[in-house]
Amino acid sequence: MTVEEKKHYLSAYRLLDSEIQQKMDELAHWRARSTQITPILTGMPKSSKVSSRVESTVIKIVQLANEVNADIDRLVWLRNGIKQQIDRMENDTYRFLLECRYIGCMTWEAIAEVMNYSWQHMHKLHRRALEEFCVDEESWLAYLSCFRQGMSREASATQ
Repeated sequence: MTVEEKKHYLSAYRLLDSEIQQKMDELAHWRARSTQITPILTGMPKSSKVSSRVESTVIKIVQLANEVNADIDRLVWLRNGIKQQIDRMENDTYRFLLECRYIGCMTWEAIAEVMNYSWQHMHKLHRRALEEFCVDEESWLAYLSCFRQGMSREASATQ
């Protein structure tokens, strides 16, 4: 497994977490919008245009909430898998560095400050940590399978 593949594997948690946050922001937007749709009541018969807008908004909210819940399940599964792989490392410094960066989603500057290293030295340590980091074949295949399922689900949801 190359260093780039290892980075991709480790970065998946952070990426999925960001995607979930975007969907949650969108969900908040739709929920706020649904409270702004109000019917105008008159004695005259009208089309049910407002109720269809409310209905379509509620459908979007439910679909998006279901996507978020499924993504959160994947996120927890992914975090546990990545954490398990990091915990197998013998070097405490490398293990702490990878946990801070890929599980804690910390910036390089914040990690350097916590570990009391220069920013440049952090990158050297990171490279060494990635070279030492190993993902067992079972975890790698499960990761690939999980993300293929997620991608195909998202593609079918947009069609």
